[in-house]
Amino acid sequence: MRAATTEVFPKGGVLWQRYTGKTLVVWALTLVAGFGVGALAVAAGMNAEARSMPMSIGVGLLGEALVILLRSRSAGVPYAQERR
Repeated sequence: MRAATTEVFPKGGVLWQRYTGKTLVVWALTLVAGFGVGALAVAAGMNAEARSMPMSIGVGLLGEALVILLRSRSAGVPYAQERR
């Protein structure tokens, strides 16, 4: 969802990415949902230290990067200028 709210556009002959206000809302909802699921898991008997926030964040960023990669490839614009 977060990658769907990100703008990918050409500027100066290269591809740029920009987060929008919707992206921040999705981040906030994701954070609230993560804490909610964690609270439910602890209430169900899971040890609180067993949750891995860094891994959860990493998986989210990886998913976002993959979606943006696919969207940017279809734009037909290079990622950065080649230096010679």
